[in-house]
Amino acid sequence: MRIRTDGNNDRPSQGRTEAGWTPGGAVADPPVPAAVLELRSALTSILASSEILRDYPDMPEVERARFLEAVIAEGKRLDRMVSRMVERSEFNCSAEADPV
Repeated sequence: MRIRTDGNNDRPSQGRTEAGWTPGGAVADPPVPAAVLELRSALTSILASSEILRDYPDMPEVERARFLEAVIAEGKRLDRMVSRMVERSEFNCSAEADPV
């Protein structure tokens, strides 16, 4: 980032764009890969369902079963995502180690 000499260093110089800055001058977060968003989605579902089960012990069995199934399904989804990430990582590592 370029430092301005006019004492206004909270945004880049007028008319210039720089990586990491939004048009309004706020610092932008780096892009988040879709896989991370998917992992967070599954974790959020698992945590929410688990907290509901903990906080409402007298919940009817039908509802309790529905939340438990959600926890199991999201846990399996997380397992598949992580397995795919590991496989891709291993593939990329072996591709880098053994140039063709």
